[in-house]
Amino acid sequence: MRYRVTVAVDQVRIELFEKLGFKDHHEFRKLIAEASAAKRRRVTVDLSGLAAVDSAGLGLLVLLNDKVKQDGGSVSLTRPNQTVARLLAIVEFNKLFEIEA
Repeated sequence: MRYRVTVAVDQVRIELFEKLGFKDHHEFRKLIAEASAAKRRRVTVDLSGLAAVDSAGLGLLVLLNDKVKQDGGSVSLTRPNQTVARLLAIVEFNKLFEIEA
C-alpha cells in the first residue's frame, strides 16, 4: 500500500494506492495517527487507486473509522473501483461509512 494525506481547511483527504491488506498494518497505523493529528472532523478516503482489499484491509478501514469517530468526526469512502465496491457492498460497509461512487 502507498498513501497520500492532504490536509485541507475542512477535511483530511487520504488517497490509497495498490493493495490494502494485513502486511500494511504498521503503515496504516501511521496513517491513522497522521490523520488524527490534523484534527479535522471529516476524513475522506479516496479508493480510486486501490486495486484490491482483503479482510485485514477492511479491518484497517474500520480502525480508522473508530479513531475518527472517537475524535468526533466521520469518514467517507469515495470512488472505489468495481471490485472494491462489490466487496464493500458484500460486507455492508454502507452501514459504517458514507460511500460515494
